[in-house]
Amino acid sequence: MRPGHRATLATAARCGTVNRMPLSDLDVQRQAHSWIQRHGDGAVAKAREMVEEMRRKGDHDGADLWLRVIVALATLGEPPTKARH
Repeated sequence: MRPGHRATLATAARCGTVNRMPLSDLDVQRQAHSWIQRHGDGAVAKAREMVEEMRRKGDHDGADLWLRVIVALATLGEPPTKARH
């Protein structure tokens, strides 16, 4: 990957580069947001398909990353909580 070039989680997972490229929570949140824009109400179902695809390929790290995206998708859909001071 070129310096300064950011691959999406989907690209990294499909290319098998997720093992060499740890993704931060912020990267996962960005992917979840992008996934919602791309797939709308079907975003979680599509992410689950990616988990299964990664498992079929034997890519457990890739499956784990997609599970992180599913958790992020759930949190993006939750209403904000009141801050406690």
